[in-house]
Amino acid sequence: MKQPLVRRAALGFRVHSGWAVLVALADPLDAPTILDRRRIEIADASMAGSKQPYHAVRQLDLRKAEKLIAACVEASVRLSKKAVAAAVHDAMGNGIRISTSGVLTASGTPLPALYKILASHPLLHTAEGELFRNAI
Repeated sequence: MKQPLVRRAALGFRVHSGWAVLVALADPLDAPTILDRRRIEIADASMAGSKQPYHAVRQLDLRKAEKLIAACVEASVRLSKKAVAAAVHDAMGNGIRISTSGVLTASGTPLPALYKILASHPLLHTAEGELFRNAI
């Protein structure tokens, strides 16, 4: 028999290229308890270039680059949903209700067009960070 949900918790994420740290923290806010900490994979290892998709497409023509990046985004969103669902399921099995979540973000500067990203090495890293944070 399932335990009744007795505690509230939040999920927090720190995203890296192709993976993230997921942490579940329980109330109280002034002294939270770490309930869960796990590494989640958010890049499909079976897809070449999925951990650094903008780097991988740098030499491709724009149409092919867009297609590969879109495939990487789709895979990362799928993997993120699966990992978050697993964490929520595990929490519920322990009587914990996930009530909120947050992702540690960067500056949030809007990205330029893809051709400009591909022409700038720093923007490749920025775009990859945005891709994986948005997937979560």
